[in-house]
Amino acid sequence: AVEMNRPVLPIALVGTRACWPDERWLLTHGSIQLVVGSRLVPNSTEWSEIVRLRDAARVWIARECGEPMVDRRALIISES
Repeated sequence: AVEMNRPVLPIALVGTRACWPDERWLLTHGSIQLVVGSRLVPNSTEWSEIVRLRDAARVWIARECGEPMVDRRALIISES
């Protein structure tokens, strides 16, 4: 998006946690909404602009979904 000077359009799926609770394999019936945010327009072609757009989209999506932000650096992946 930044390289081509195109906007990013954040999209959130709201209600998925109720249909697919954490730590469960089976889905349950429920309602899911697709919410479309405002365009995030790049201001430059710098790496920092890529990071800014990514972060803005992540914050918006988390807020719309009612989910906490996850620090990806803190994730522990079990290989067992």
